[in-house]
Amino acid sequence: MERKARERIVCMVMAVINSLIAQGKLQRRGNGKLPAMISDTDGTVGKWQLLISLLTFVGETFSERRPIIKPLEEAIQEYHQSRLLFGEVVKLALKILPDAIRGLHFEIVSHLAIEVAKRYRNRVYQFPKAVLDGLSVQPPENRCLILSITGAPQIIADPFCQALKFDLAIGCEYFVDGNGQFTGERDETPAIRKGEVLKVLAEDCGIDLDESIYMGDTIADLPGLLAVCIKYRWAINPKLELQGAIRRNPGHNIVWVHDHHSTGVQFYRAFADGRLFEQERKDFLPPDLVEALPMLPGEHLSL
Repeated sequence: MERKARERIVCMVMAVINSLIAQGKLQRRGNGKLPAMISDTDGTVGKWQLLISLLTFVGETFSERRPIIKPLEEAIQEYHQSRLLFGEVVKLALKILPDAIRGLHFEIVSHLAIEVAKRYRNRVYQFPKAVLDGLSVQPPENRCLILSITGAPQIIADPFCQALKFDLAIGCEYFVDGNGQFTGERDETPAIRKGEVLKVLAEDCGIDLDESIYMGDTIADLPGLLAVCIKYRWAINPKLELQGAIRRNPGHNIVWVHDHHSTGVQFYRAFADGRLFEQERKDFLPPDLVEALPMLPGEHLSL
């Protein structure tokens, strides 16, 4: 990881930690460290990609940018017609975004991002939302730092994560010039180097990964889900590539969370031979969350 990217992450995280401690909302443990709940956002907590929604808003607001965004609109149509994988749509959105916002002022894009966050903050999965709600009200001595490592632009990750009770988001930084206009350049570290971000959190920010939670949904989250030190690992509606990785690594005890509006929430352990064994919450949740979380639709408390 480049030095500037590392310094940015450390500065962001330590500022939030120190603020929460000063407010009496968070306490370091006896070893001087803090546990954390670390999560992806798009597809893990939120049901739709914030990045795609932001691009749609940019196209609606600035008609001259529509030609840049049109290929994404066509790709979304192909996805809905089952002719294109969603991962390919996301890759295209990532490719398009720098050009789509190049030259626009930060304040204008920030306003659009806030509107996107407002529109989509309730379009979230039940289990991650319940976890965020439960963790946010824990007493200081039990509370962990709640943060997101996301490939979404920082400018939209911030308002979305604030609405969902995250303490902070570590998103991709899109750079602006001296006039506050986007240059088209970015730092994608949180999207493609999540394992390195975890290392920075542990080494420079005092995060105790041995007592931490990690939630994700794609193969990009594998460094967190397979990290030897992470205590709790939850894959939320894992995409196909991640499903295969989970089955190949049964010893890591990754919990496969099926969260769907029609069937509710179920929890499984997956094995290489294709078997899925349903779990109860007491089998994988931290003790303080077992009772704190409400009963979720579809969940079985006694198997």
